[in-house]
Amino acid sequence: MKKNDIGIPIVTRKELNLILDRIASKGAAKGILIMGKPGTGKTTIAKQYCPDMVSSNQLATHYMLKGIEGFVNAQGQLMYPTHAIDDLGTEVLPSHYGNRLDLITYLIQTAYEQSRAFKMYTTNLNYAELVDRYGDRVVDRLKEKCYFFILEDTTFRTITQAEQINEDLQ
Repeated sequence: MKKNDIGIPIVTRKELNLILDRIASKGAAKGILIMGKPGTGKTTIAKQYCPDMVSSNQLATHYMLKGIEGFVNAQGQLMYPTHAIDDLGTEVLPSHYGNRLDLITYLIQTAYEQSRAFKMYTTNLNYAELVDRYGDRVVDRLKEKCYFFILEDTTFRTITQAEQINEDLQ
């Protein structure tokens, strides 16, 4: 298996599906973080294994509407599903009645501290950008709780556009 300069496996969609099937069949305790360029199929693959995945912007919107009380109970335990987040790094920094919060950082740290399961995460960010966005501490916790993969494949959107053009011209 090909790896990048810091040891993260670089895979195609086919390879990633085979790996994820094997991980699922073994009942691995670690989650998955898929990095890659837009359109490569990260979300499509992730939703096959974790259909309850929500986008980072959906979480930000939920915070803006409900505040932190929309995520944790009176004892500080996470209630909202935060174990499967799509598009890390694209979220706005939400505000609820003027209270700004780096919500994704908060949710990942809280899930880690409460020993919650980490299931599935996707991002268009590369490793260095992930560290710049969330910091060494959060990324280190993600590395502990997740297998990292870089998905490198042909973009679905280019394929779809080419197919649409062919279909329209016939």
